[in-house]
Amino acid sequence: MRPEYIIRALRPISRQWAYVSVLILFNTGLCHPAYSSPETGEPTRIYIRGANPDYQALGYSPLGQQHEISEKEINNTGAYATDILLKQLPSFSLFRRSPSTAGHPTTQGVSLRGTGASGASRTLVLLDGVPINDPFGGWVNWSRVPAEALIRVRVQENWGSPHFSMLGLGSVIELQTAEPLLPEQELSARLGTQETALATLKASIPTGRSGTSLFAQGFTTAGYKVVSAPQRGPIDTDANSQNLNVIGKHIRYFGSSSLYVTGSGFSEDRSNGTPLTENDGSTFQFSTGGRSKNLGGDLSFDLFGAASDFSSTFSSQAEDRISETPAVDQFDVPGRQLGAQFDWSIKESSKLYFEGGGDLLLRTGESHELFRFSEGAFQMRRDAEAKQSAVGAYLFSRYLAADDFTLDLFFRINGYRSYDLALEERELTSNETVNGFESDGAFKTLSEPRVQLSYRFDQQLSARAAVTRSYRIPTINELVRPFRVRNDITAANRDLSEESLTGIDLELTYDSAPFTISVTPYISRIEDVISNVTVAEGPGLVEPCGFVPMGGTCRQRRNIERAVTGGAQAELQLELDKNHSLRAEYLFTQSSIDSQNIEVDGNELPQLPRHVAALTAAKVTATYTASLQARYTGTQYENDTNTILLEPYITLDAYIALPLTPDWEVFIRGENLTGNRYEVGKSQDGVTTVGPQASLVAGVRVRL
Repeated sequence: MRPEYIIRALRPISRQWAYVSVLILFNTGLCHPAYSSPETGEPTRIYIRGANPDYQALGYSPLGQQHEISEKEINNTGAYATDILLKQLPSFSLFRRSPSTAGHPTTQGVSLRGTGASGASRTLVLLDGVPINDPFGGWVNWSRVPAEALIRVRVQENWGSPHFSMLGLGSVIELQTAEPLLPEQELSARLGTQETALATLKASIPTGRSGTSLFAQGFTTAGYKVVSAPQRGPIDTDANSQNLNVIGKHIRYFGSSSLYVTGSGFSEDRSNGTPLTENDGSTFQFSTGGRSKNLGGDLSFDLFGAASDFSSTFSSQAEDRISETPAVDQFDVPGRQLGAQFDWSIKESSKLYFEGGGDLLLRTGESHELFRFSEGAFQMRRDAEAKQSAVGAYLFSRYLAADDFTLDLFFRINGYRSYDLALEERELTSNETVNGFESDGAFKTLSEPRVQLSYRFDQQLSARAAVTRSYRIPTINELVRPFRVRNDITAANRDLSEESLTGIDLELTYDSAPFTISVTPYISRIEDVISNVTVAEGPGLVEPCGFVPMGGTCRQRRNIERAVTGGAQAELQLELDKNHSLRAEYLFTQSSIDSQNIEVDGNELPQLPRHVAALTAAKVTATYTASLQARYTGTQYENDTNTILLEPYITLDAYIALPLTPDWEVFIRGENLTGNRYEVGKSQDGVTTVGPQASLVAGVRVRL
């Protein structure tokens, strides 16, 4: 192995040594005796809560279309990136089709079932109950959330979270990390094609009535060339990336109550496929809170904060891809977030359950960048910033009217405001401001009612019907910052309104061992859809984008009047025995834009395929673990005018692990084994970017 291979893997670790030092001190210095049951002496699981109440306290039906990926299923796939793990759910999609190991962070916005992908996520993502959508842009940097750190993933497509629901559009992904309940020390290392290397440390130290855990992971890959082979030129290089993750957690138990504190640090560096395009960033996040069952119910609270920093460079490439020139140097993009939430649940009787709570969220974001490169230097500087505050409260009740009938009622009131919005563009030579604004948005209140009826016909057959209304507020990025992808320019819009969704879905489930089958037809009406609307093509000056080069396009973020999506989702889960499992899902979606703009009226929503299917099969025995993960994604349009089409594709991943001893295990994982270089995106001038080639990674895992 070449020496620089190892050096690159360790580079982010040396940059962020402080994260590790603080958390190791925390890990060794705050241990108290792990909480154990006085009856059995076994560790008692008291989850770190966070927007994840146990809605199954009564009855049998979870809220909405819910999918759960257990710790066993996570381990069986061998996936090291959470977005790759979630590919087994056809409703899951990123703004671009490329995985997080190669995609620019701003293209990793996540959406679920029929809402249409966007750089700003239309789905709220929670890590141990805390929002991890970027404070500035709303996207999710999936590299921050290694799959090996998780013990559970819950995905809800239509009901959403009781907290911070305005950050999504009626859907939520909940990620849960492990608790320090049992002693554990584990090391693993992987090496593979594309000069990929990954090292992971997991440690859990329960002592008496408390416990401390530490997770650390370093990752590096040389990546691959993202432009399709026939179009590549001398400027095209591998899109490589390196990152470091550290997560520390401490819990202290007091009888039926608990307090916790967590901290995490993340740092990454990326090259995005040409010498002049790269980005790097870091995020630090903390949270603290507690849970008690001594106040007439179940009370929980959380306080949290996050600070992220990001920078990125963009270029304008010549048509023959022989040369490139700098286009934008986004040298400083800080984002900050502070929040709090609480819940109080009461089980009044065997038939009635109540829960209520509230939350507060404060966000700030800025972008400082240089642009308009001419005569060997940037001529312009752009500074954009804004702040957002949001507050909400909710009430939820579940009534078990009979042994076979359940009624769920939910109501949430939201208030939010975007303020101190500012954009300034000035010439560097004269320091003269040539464009800009300062404004404050009004305080808005929004209500989110949701109703669900569930009925069980017999022990096997049940049905559910739900009506929901939800919102997503525009991100700071959408309001104040323009951006550029190659020669395509998209302008911001400070006058954007929030998106709203009204949805109806029906679910029929047949559950009879060894299989479960469910079918869910649905329809959603999304109003004021925020989309990148095409204004005009270059070359020339085009408002509000400024100068657009040859082959480029001017777009602006605008609210489209409405879009209607509908379809059906089908799922089959098969558990033949404790060794064999299978999950197969299919999602059909039909969308239509309703707009006064005749160029997009009647079109399909961009980045939304009609057909997606996924299959995950696993076999676990005493001698080996093997799994197969396949996904089919149908055609989808790249742009709002439906003139650029992305072709369908299939990916196939496989994993096999062989235990050598009770403590030693070797494994190998292959991704995109079909070798299909599928289309990720197409620019207006025809440049096609593609997904990764086939890859193999082999590793060893040891439990100390």
